[in-house]
Amino acid sequence: MLRLEKRPSPSRTWAYLAPVLAVIATMIGGGVMFALLGKDPFEAIRIIFYDPLFSEFAWYYRPQLLIKGAPLILIAIGLSMGFRAGIWNIGAEGQYIIGALFGAGFALALYPTESPFIFPSMIVLGALGGFLWAMIPAVLKTKFGTNEILVSLMLVYVAEQLLASMSLGLMKNPEGFGFPGSRNLQQYASAHNAELWVGSGVHMGVVFALMAIIFRICHACSTPTRVSYPTNRRKPKSGSFCWGQSKQTNNFLPGLQWRFGGARRNVRNCRAKWTGKYSF
Repeated sequence: MLRLEKRPSPSRTWAYLAPVLAVIATMIGGGVMFALLGKDPFEAIRIIFYDPLFSEFAWYYRPQLLIKGAPLILIAIGLSMGFRAGIWNIGAEGQYIIGALFGAGFALALYPTESPFIFPSMIVLGALGGFLWAMIPAVLKTKFGTNEILVSLMLVYVAEQLLASMSLGLMKNPEGFGFPGSRNLQQYASAHNAELWVGSGVHMGVVFALMAIIFRICHACSTPTRVSYPTNRRKPKSGSFCWGQSKQTNNFLPGLQWRFGGARRNVRNCRAKWTGKYSF
């Protein structure tokens, strides 16, 4: 009779092979779905994986990978800390939006004032906005025992409605010919997150993403492996050796996640814009 047993320690070999196998499985699964849709699976995989790096227009695609990848990295780093503790926040897009409204709203309120403190303030306020929005499911969970998965997910749609309202109301560009959306922050020097090297795609968001990766690696290496994060839920006293008491952890971790989440929106050049589409 076969029996599955947990390894005494994670396999270092599989720690490196697992991401590679995940990418290969994604390519195979995606190719099958494209084939079922009547599309050439090899061409589809080539467009997704090869063209952004080596095609004729790769000079444009490669910087875009950094610009669009930096916010996703910050999202992943923030979420990984909560996920390991058994706290499942699914509403990342909501914190992404609220961070944008806090940061962009601050800049637009000061337009056209020029100051070197505007952009750093946008980052801080973006993080604060994400933190405050995340505290809603955190407080509801600790006070009333609600499910953080459902609450954080539903708050995404609330945040989208707030974005639509701002794009059509308070933050609407008075020179936008009636179209929904705020002023383009790329055209506002003090709020513009310019590339550090022209054409490279490297801006402050990429720098923050690298710093977050280093922080997360150091944190993972320094955390005692003998203490499992989920014990914080089942045995608060055991969990306190790692993160603190149960309610403190359930409040702190989502807030920490969304500090990354709120800040990530302000590391990209953007303007508040409503597309009228659903999130998922």
